[in-house]
Amino acid sequence: MNAPADPSTQESALAAHWRFIPDAHERLALATQAATGQGLPDSLKTDDALVPGCVSRVWLHAQSLNGSLVLSWDADSAIVRGLAGLVCSVYQNCTPAAAAAHHTSIIAALGFDRMISPTRLNGMAALASRIRELATALP
Repeated sequence: MNAPADPSTQESALAAHWRFIPDAHERLALATQAATGQGLPDSLKTDDALVPGCVSRVWLHAQSLNGSLVLSWDADSAIVRGLAGLVCSVYQNCTPAAAAAHHTSIIAALGFDRMISPTRLNGMAALASRIRELATALP
């Protein structure tokens, strides 16, 4: 079994991995495409799983597995699914306590805060807040 990840370390690694692409639009396209995830089955796309504060519908499922936070997500927009994947990647496989305490800035670190709409920025902030809330409730 692997040790739980550290969200700060994961965020720094993600930022370093994607910042090497000098063109911000290309970076956004590639990063969001890579972070789309596997989606959620329809059975998990419930009203309870919807992230409040997102204009696009974003579903988030969180569980603790062997002491690590495991996140699954989906969205009704490809770009939002990818942005959500970037945010979730910061918290994935961390302890719930570490996730609950971490406030991500991955969207700004990659320069995407200057490229996406304020409503999408607010939605990603709402997603991060929901991740911390769910992590707090997990053992």
